[in-house]
Amino acid sequence: MEKERVIVCICFCVLVLLLLGCEGVEETIPEPLTVESEELLPESQVEEPESESETQVDARSFLEKEKETDPIFDWEDPLSYVDYLRYVEEFENAAEGEKTEEEIREYEEYIRNRHGKSCAESNYSFYYYYLSGRSEYDGNRVIGHRDYPDLAWMMAGPSPESFIANAKTQACVVMRPTYWEEVTVERKYSSKEEQEKMEKMGEEPTYQQKRIVMTVDEVLWGEFDEEGFVFLPGALKPDLMESLTDPENTLVAFVYEWNETYEVEGVTYTRYNFRGRGLFELQEGKLEAWSNLGDVARFDGKTPDEMIAALEELIEKYPELV
Repeated sequence: MEKERVIVCICFCVLVLLLLGCEGVEETIPEPLTVESEELLPESQVEEPESESETQVDARSFLEKEKETDPIFDWEDPLSYVDYLRYVEEFENAAEGEKTEEEIREYEEYIRNRHGKSCAESNYSFYYYYLSGRSEYDGNRVIGHRDYPDLAWMMAGPSPESFIANAKTQACVVMRPTYWEEVTVERKYSSKEEQEKMEKMGEEPTYQQKRIVMTVDEVLWGEFDEEGFVFLPGALKPDLMESLTDPENTLVAFVYEWNETYEVEGVTYTRYNFRGRGLFELQEGKLEAWSNLGDVARFDGKTPDEMIAALEELIEKYPELV
């Protein structure tokens, strides 16, 4: 019996020692490192939360931003409408010798501000591009530069002639004149009475019409899926007619379809037109404009790709003008 007590006592002591040993091991096992907050990270690694102003995206367009701070809206007209009419009448009717340089300057500034504010309030895109003096537009004429006179735009609306107007065409293409002819065409009249009237005024019943076949080598911008087209030049200066019919010439033009077709040498072509603002010669990869308008002539010496890139930037900035 005594022997059994001793055995039980020994077993109990061993069990206690084992339990104490397990607790000791448990205490020496390191806890895995967990980051409870950003305070435990080095200061350089802590990402500051973005402020509300930094996360907001400015959705305003270029023109909307310009309009908010444009000084033209701060200008106040010192004259009533009746006084304005009287001022204009007196100035326009005054003899040249009676106007001082200061009076002329004041008058021009007043008219510019009055017209500018009215335009800005009704059509800010038009005002900013054509009248503000802060856009890319250059309405000056380059002295000594060759010119393809194009007066059709004067009857098409109030917009001045400009390079951005080419964005309203169908495509910009690289083309070559490959054939041209001159044919006799009978005049068409809306009525017998009109025909008799025009004939009495000396108009001939027929006229000579030039037709130039242009072969398209490349489409630089827009959509154009024809191999060529016919162009009816009308009355042109001899140097331009020579350029448009010289098969050695490579030309770049912004073209738009005219709803007519013509047969030349047994082939039917669709008629396309272009204007002086959108016509260039291409020599050794560089452009030379046929317009002396500064807004177009500024691309002299540029590549076609540079010109197209400039047009696309204008379209993005002034979509209301396209």
